[in-house]
Amino acid sequence: MLAVSWQDFLDDARRLVDLLRSRVGVDIMAIYGIPRGGLVLATYLSHALNLPMYLPGVPPGTDVIIVDDNVITGETLETYVNRGYTTAALIVNPFARFVPTFFVRTSPDWPIFPWEVDGCAEMSK
Repeated sequence: MLAVSWQDFLDDARRLVDLLRSRVGVDIMAIYGIPRGGLVLATYLSHALNLPMYLPGVPPGTDVIIVDDNVITGETLETYVNRGYTTAALIVNPFARFVPTFFVRTSPDWPIFPWEVDGCAEMSK
């Protein structure tokens, strides 16, 4: 398990903003966050990059970047890549069969984000 603090999240999200900034207005016009973990990141990116955020359902065009907090296997984001979307995540498992277009770091450990802590504590009881 990899405990991700709020500060870790903010540091990683800011690094992702830096990676994405040059693509905004060129081929990234909006953001879609994979429910549930991707919604927090999508909201942050929407504010930081001044882009609209799509909710819910499938985004209308491939100029929408699809984001998730982490990639364990890659299966969720791979579906979008096969339809032509750009993808991003904060943390990617190095053994994932799919790596998003943009990511901040890798870890073989399962990340637990600050918004998941209470739920994970309940699951471990």
